Amino acid sequence: MEFTIENIMENLKSLGDEKRFTYNKKQGVGDNQFGITLGKLRPLAKKIKTNHQLALELWNTENYEARILSAMLLDPKKLTEEEVHKFMDSTELLVLVDELIFHGVSKSYIAKDLMKKLLSSENEKYERAGWDLAITLNSKNKLDKQEMDNLLEQVEANLKEASDVTQFAMNRTLCEIGIKHDDYTERCIQMGEKLGVYKDIKVAKGCYSSYAPEWIKVGLSKRK
Repeated sequence: MEFTIENIMENLKSLGDEKRFTYNKKQGVGDNQFGITLGKLRPLAKKIKTNHQLALELWNTENYEARILSAMLLDPKKLTEEEVHKFMDSTELLVLVDELIFHGVSKSYIAKDLMKKLLSSENEKYERAGWDLAITLNSKNKLDKQEMDNLLEQVEANLKEASDVTQFAMNRTLCEIGIKHDDYTERCIQMGEKLGVYKDIKVAKGCYSSYAPEWIKVGLSKRK
């Protein structure tokens, strides 16, 4: 089957769910959406496969799910820094910025250089994207010791006073480094204890704490 922007949008429309639509609205997503879970988007992305031109067309529809699908279809070999900035500048939905980074940008050859540029930005949305890249590059073992040290120094200096836009991604970076790298585990736990971010947040039943020492301990238990 040949996939076109028209038949993909029709397919997306058929996958819509009213309850999900309502949920998304409460999360700040506007009316330009169908109400589709990620679980339904992933199989569609696998069928279409990497297609950079279609990804650009889908993003330009401004439809919420089309943009998430777009992030999954981007060709990491063709993705440019200019395109990434255009994508981020065209949305205020942080969840879309996260999806763009995790599913698309993190796989590209520009990921590491872009991470460093974004982390030094005064634009909070850009900085959040930089921390998202730090998380994914760490998961792929693409950060060297100096880079991890630099990231942890930034976390230690800024996490406590960080805005809601960047704080969780910064904290997750701290936790993921502590979980993935044994040489950093104790350092990250101690840093989390010292900073105390999320320590007093109540945790819903069945969920895990975002407090770094607890998060790291849970992550280590899962890794084993």
